[in-house]
Amino acid sequence: NERRVNFRFISEEWHRLLGFPSAINGFGELLTPGRKRKMPSLHYEAMRDLQLRRWKTLRRVNIDQELGRLYGDHVRFRGKQREAVDAIMMNKESCGCDYGDRYWESLCFMLPAASCPGGLTVVIVPLVSLQGDLMDRCQKLRISCAEWRSDRVPGDVSIVFVTPESAMTKRFLDFLESRRVMAKVDRIVVDECHTIMEGSLSFRPKLRELGTSRW
Repeated sequence: NERRVNFRFISEEWHRLLGFPSAINGFGELLTPGRKRKMPSLHYEAMRDLQLRRWKTLRRVNIDQELGRLYGDHVRFRGKQREAVDAIMMNKESCGCDYGDRYWESLCFMLPAASCPGGLTVVIVPLVSLQGDLMDRCQKLRISCAEWRSDRVPGDVSIVFVTPESAMTKRFLDFLESRRVMAKVDRIVVDECHTIMEGSLSFRPKLRELGTSRW
């Protein structure tokens, strides 16, 4: 019944916030077209409160310790890398990272996602080949993730990778909105964001549209 669905939904969110193993391993499922998960009739304010608590937890994370936990105690931040990750952990409205090193650039969204599961990070990736590499990195770090497919809506994962063309489709935007109304979307990342300038009316026009979209 509806009351039971509401209880389970809230229970899962608290499990993620508190870091219970069952939540870290994931409650999610893959939903196929035509099959919709029943949505509990919770007020947006209640879900927003859970999101704010999640962000508050994220701000208390010791990012140096978290870096060591994920990549090994020998790994240290270099230059302004710590400053960039800290800005994301503090949920600054917008920031850019350009280190010329994909390993460190991807760390900027993987570390927050790994530190506080429960929210969603959308990563827009210009090349399909890069998606596979990023998926492998996430899986090695035990971060739940999925590649966006129009015929298969992701379950409850921490990171969703999507191409610029797919990101502008109605199906993906509907998916994104469904997560927004649950206050699940924590951040949207444009990987290799300089490629936005490479888009034109004749070559990958959706790249250009990304630069004018209000996410």
